[in-house]
Amino acid sequence: FTGRTDIWQVITAHIQLRPYLGDGFGAYWTGNNPLTESYEMVIRLYFYPTEGHNGYLDVTNDLGFAGMLCLLGYLILYLRQCMRLLTVERTQAALYLALFFQQLILNLSESCWFNGLRVEFVVMTLATFAMGRDLVQRRFSAFFPEPRLRASAAVRLTDRG
Repeated sequence: FTGRTDIWQVITAHIQLRPYLGDGFGAYWTGNNPLTESYEMVIRLYFYPTEGHNGYLDVTNDLGFAGMLCLLGYLILYLRQCMRLLTVERTQAALYLALFFQQLILNLSESCWFNGLRVEFVVMTLATFAMGRDLVQRRFSAFFPEPRLRASAAVRLTDRG
């Protein structure tokens, strides 16, 4: 009902022009201008959608199959880190997994992977860094445990406060 499949057909045909490296990031959706390649949307669909309404198609259109391969690598590493964190911190890992699956499903109908203006992109980016930092901190604490205060030093600290 929303015309997404028509948009996907136009983008799929455009991907075939430069399948390996794509047009370049943000090079396709440059505006409703008759001199741009994306104006094909206006000619065929009679409106300009400003995005492909599919994150995977937009990544392939912008960055080609090389970019899609990088995105798949990121997703596999993210899932792998979630599984590693799941063994030590179940609630935090469950949150990261929920974000992962939400992004997988959301990008089937919207383009969020590289849109820095969308909250979903920002949340996924923060989750990626937070999960990585937590795993690195756990790895370092196995080799460099935090020093413990002696009982007499702990008593002196509590007496002051």
